[in-house]
Amino acid sequence: KHIKHAEEILHLLEAVQLPAEVAITHCREHTKSNTDPEKGNRLADNKAKQAAERRSGNQILTLIPTNKDHQLELCDQEKVTYSKSDQQLMSELKVQIPSKGWALLEDGRIIIPSTLIWNLVKKEHDKTHWGADALYEYLSQ
Repeated sequence: KHIKHAEEILHLLEAVQLPAEVAITHCREHTKSNTDPEKGNRLADNKAKQAAERRSGNQILTLIPTNKDHQLELCDQEKVTYSKSDQQLMSELKVQIPSKGWALLEDGRIIIPSTLIWNLVKKEHDKTHWGADALYEYLSQ
């Protein structure tokens, strides 16, 4: 029986014997489009091939897309509403509560209404498949 991608598998088997650890992440559901996970898959595949071709040295690399690749997609400013608990928190932080639109912290970060947080986190996770810490750091910017 013919083994699909046999040559690449042999290169990978040779490569994994050199370093102490190898981790390759691939999102199986995302294979036929130009979405962010698909771009990440291609990047991971290319880096894995490069690592397999390289015969020496230990390196630990993390592939993290830049912010310009992942812009937060927020809802229309006209539809933003803050709950009473959101408004209470904003007054404790001495943030002016806008009559419409987004409330901003002094450093320019957007205050996301509590009703939108989970959807935003889920949407960003679906785009990147990052873990909790990386996603928190990205969303805190």
